[in-house]
Amino acid sequence: MAMQSAKKFCSLPSIFNVANRGCRSTNLALREGVIENDCEKIKPYHQVPGPTSIPIFGTSYLYRNGTYEITKYHEALKDMNRKYGPIFRQNWAGQEVLHIFDLEDVKTVLHSAGKMPVVPPIQEGSRIYRLKKNHSVGLGNLNGDDWYEMRSAVQQIMLKPREVQHYLPHVDEISIHFINRLLQDRTNEGHVKDLHNVASKWFLENAGEILFEKRLGCLNGGETEVNAQKWIDSNREIFYYNAILKVATPLYKYIPTRTWKKLVAAEDYFHKAAGKHIRDTILEIKALAESKQLNKDRYNLMAYFISKELNNKDIAFMCHSLISEGLSTVPSSMQYNAYCIAKHPHIQKKLHEEIDKFVPREGPITVEVLNQLSYLKASVKETFRMFPLGTEVSRIIQRDMVLAGYLIPAGTVIDLNHSSQLRSEKYFPNANKFHPERWMRGNDATENAFILTPFGHGTRMCVGRRFALQSLYVGLARMLQKFELVCNPEDELGQVFNTLLFPDRPITVKFNGR
Repeated sequence: MAMQSAKKFCSLPSIFNVANRGCRSTNLALREGVIENDCEKIKPYHQVPGPTSIPIFGTSYLYRNGTYEITKYHEALKDMNRKYGPIFRQNWAGQEVLHIFDLEDVKTVLHSAGKMPVVPPIQEGSRIYRLKKNHSVGLGNLNGDDWYEMRSAVQQIMLKPREVQHYLPHVDEISIHFINRLLQDRTNEGHVKDLHNVASKWFLENAGEILFEKRLGCLNGGETEVNAQKWIDSNREIFYYNAILKVATPLYKYIPTRTWKKLVAAEDYFHKAAGKHIRDTILEIKALAESKQLNKDRYNLMAYFISKELNNKDIAFMCHSLISEGLSTVPSSMQYNAYCIAKHPHIQKKLHEEIDKFVPREGPITVEVLNQLSYLKASVKETFRMFPLGTEVSRIIQRDMVLAGYLIPAGTVIDLNHSSQLRSEKYFPNANKFHPERWMRGNDATENAFILTPFGHGTRMCVGRRFALQSLYVGLARMLQKFELVCNPEDELGQVFNTLLFPDRPITVKFNGR
């Protein structure tokens, strides 16, 4: 029902959002700072609850005085949700953020964003570093027309299944190399010392093939593997130090603090490690093009970026983003999946039966093979539910709206914390049970798929997600073809917050040969 205008409230045009909440009346009256409606009271923004904010520190003092730990930020959010309800405010040393937990409010914010959602910086420390170094700030830190133009330029190739599938044979070859490395690294008891590190090298090798069409030697031992490990470590440090700066005073923006210097060192190494490969690949593509030797089967992704007339800075940052974001999600997801599968032998049995039926032992994994692995894909999705990759989806709303009964002004930074509902009985029956069947076609639980956003939402969704999922499906299929995964039923895996959510320790899974 459309909201009729009322002359005395012309300064509050967005009150029409009340209509979306089922209100049947448009009779509004402003009394004592509260907008009253026949079906609800709309309270002003300053009444939104939240922890006390103090000068300079805001509410970040809570993470400095021992009340909360920044590495357990996801648990702090749940605790404040219990204390303050489905909406509350936090202040990160001057930047106020509104947290939303109710799913209907989440939908309201996401649906209001249009084709160009506005977002705050994902990693403020890294954004400042890139500006100072004259790098591209990247898709995640752009808004408006600049973001839309770059997004439009890259999504045409990165979100097309056919373009992603072009790299499937290489992904399969590298996954077989990964499995052979796991065989090599196993102890006599069948444990792999650090699956996360080996999986990170596997992903980095994939990224090198997709972006540069070369093998980086990440799993080959020697100097190339040592360098790969340093590259991986620098990426972890970037995410860790950005999390620490989240609760720091803004002093680092003006004076190089100790944490800022560590972030800069990690960023410098990461950009140096990637930079040579990027430059060499661009020069090679241009040379092939000039000599008319560049065919459609060579350098699909990078040649496309160049054809779209992206400048070298933007091409470099697209490469940095794909590598960095992939290193921060895919190896963690591999570890979470291996853990969940090992903990549930009956599910592992069904997965192995599916893989044994469709995945050839000697031949390649093809698109047709992947299309048959419906239970594996459901298992991966259920793992994302049990172990989300992040704590929120962030937006800056562009018009006033009513959320949880409060009038929220345009320009407010909002964190949508709906991932906290992933283990809610309200949306997922037997929420603490690992149950891939809930995601199979026709199952009622898929009605709540809206809550599960491991790669973001809408037009702001990660453009590399198809590459990430393809790598994950192939890697897991080859792993379960070769190994039976076993772990102690009492073993529990947790998560730590380092900008994203990572496993809190290496998993103690045994890889028994089949």
